[in-house]
Amino acid sequence: MQSSSLVRRFLPIALLTAAWLALPALVLFRTGELHPRWWLASLAPTFLVLGLGPRGGVAVTALKVVFACLLGVTSLLYSISIDTQGTGFNQQFFFHLDGPTASIMFREFPAAAWTLLAILAGQVFLTAAVRGHRRARPRVLVAIAGVLVLVSPPVTSLVAHAVASARMGSGSEELTELVRERGTQTPRSSGAGRPRNIVLIYMEGFESLFLDPELFGHDLAPELRELMAEGKNFVDMRKAIGTGFTMAGIFSSQCGLPLRSRVHGNQLLSSIDPELTGGGCLAQLLSEAGYHTVYMGGANGDFGGKSEFLRGSGFSEVLGREELEGRVDPDYLSGWGLYDDTLFDLAREELDDLYAEGRPFLLSMLTLDTHPPTGYVSRSCDPPEELSGSIRAAIHCTSKLVTEFVRDVFDRDPDDTLVVLMSDHLSMRVDVTPLLKEKAQDRRLTFALLAPWIEPERIDKPGTHFDVAPTLLEAAGFEGFGDFPMGQSLLSHPQGFVHQEGITREELATFDLLDLLMDDRAIPGRIVLDGPNERVRLAGQWIEMTRRGLEATTFLVRIDSSGAIAFFGIPEAGEDWLLDRGDYLVVFERDPARLADRPELADLELARAEGPVFLVGRPAGGMQSFDAAELVELEIDAPDQ
Repeated sequence: MQSSSLVRRFLPIALLTAAWLALPALVLFRTGELHPRWWLASLAPTFLVLGLGPRGGVAVTALKVVFACLLGVTSLLYSISIDTQGTGFNQQFFFHLDGPTASIMFREFPAAAWTLLAILAGQVFLTAAVRGHRRARPRVLVAIAGVLVLVSPPVTSLVAHAVASARMGSGSEELTELVRERGTQTPRSSGAGRPRNIVLIYMEGFESLFLDPELFGHDLAPELRELMAEGKNFVDMRKAIGTGFTMAGIFSSQCGLPLRSRVHGNQLLSSIDPELTGGGCLAQLLSEAGYHTVYMGGANGDFGGKSEFLRGSGFSEVLGREELEGRVDPDYLSGWGLYDDTLFDLAREELDDLYAEGRPFLLSMLTLDTHPPTGYVSRSCDPPEELSGSIRAAIHCTSKLVTEFVRDVFDRDPDDTLVVLMSDHLSMRVDVTPLLKEKAQDRRLTFALLAPWIEPERIDKPGTHFDVAPTLLEAAGFEGFGDFPMGQSLLSHPQGFVHQEGITREELATFDLLDLLMDDRAIPGRIVLDGPNERVRLAGQWIEMTRRGLEATTFLVRIDSSGAIAFFGIPEAGEDWLLDRGDYLVVFERDPARLADRPELADLELARAEGPVFLVGRPAGGMQSFDAAELVELEIDAPDQ
């Protein structure tokens, strides 16, 4: 009888504790990393419940539900970040925190996705339902719970990321001015014959250590290592801040700038006008030089805002999973999209069309098979049995597939095509990450230039993603390629621009693209509201307003005394309607009735609106509403002096 009473008394507390320990335990199982502070901090809900004692009621239950939801969601996201990239919250994680990423997770890893949701549901339910027992010092237990929350790795990681985001733009004035002065030179053909074609292949997370014949107990990439030795092989390409994930790698290598901003990543990418980065990105410059520019990749184009950026930066054709999957076997797709052998087969067809067209071209590609955590093996490849189930098998096959494709390119055009091979970024968390960490000081990006006119050379000049575009332009025979905002050709300079100028990690960490885009030029205070496409044009840039599923988006627009746009961005929390004189709001609202009770908007009769609306104006001086079904152009007046 007594034992039964003890079970009824302590079992709920034990289940509650187990539910909150489940996430650090899951991370330990998947990564082998203990995170002891997280285990300790996961006891916070137990101390809270014990401290509140047997009290119930709506208020106490609501408090526990809110507490559990906030801490539970933060912990869940933190566990995903640790599992996928081996570190806590950062720009890279929140850049990809959107609908397409969630869709991929549920499609590719349904068991893991539903397990995480089940853990979260259990945490919330048990925290709300379980009651403690009478204690002599309930306040002490609640205080302990509070302290544990504050030192919890998910919470401290989130705070650290928030602080780092707030610091963007705080200390980069000199760097911003230096970059603005450099700009980007417009490349000019040398005039020595027809411009060269360019095939640029980004290899997913394929860092240079993958070429090591001994590190992984098997020579994984002998074909690719031999191929790269036939051209200019750059062996000291280092990761810089703002280049550490796929879209950052593509952006930085083509535009010569880090992808860093306090504005949401997808939103920033869709808004960038290449000319405002200092002159243009690679595809735009080549397009202006008469090139046909094509991008091909097997992943969803919405992922990471890829398609929007590529179309806006000079690619005349952007072919992602949506455009290509109708041409392939529907039963032969990975969770991320097309397998690499399929992508290369389609690229061969595209090459035939491009060569037949007769114009010079840029064909940029992105592989997928080496995507974390274990990669994907194309069915045309048969890796050794001992590599099965490991990223090593995908590395082995990527080496073969890339090499075969490059050989085919040169068979088609042995004289006038430059092939560029490079990592989009360093590898993220995979099963060989412990081996990579052992050689952390040796981790470098892969970067090589291959062409019949290029002499083989091993080049050990330090460089970054920012130096890639000017380097390949020089290799392709262009002149005037020397200056990209933070890059320069490694063929004609002793080192990359970042190393030459001594630009520090701290300076890059506080750099914000918004500071560069909003330069000292007078940008007229003109706004274009494009409701049908759910976007707005500010300072010469199109900005997506929906922010990946949010019901409303608010932009603060600051106008200087001349009537020019001096700043735009997302207002800080609590500032939505209390802004300084001269500040405008541009609001896209899907459900106007939600704002009908705002006294400052009473004259707009929003309850009668039949669809989404734009709201524009100064809260203190009156707002205007516009039907989002129409295209509207507005001029903003300068603030009163």
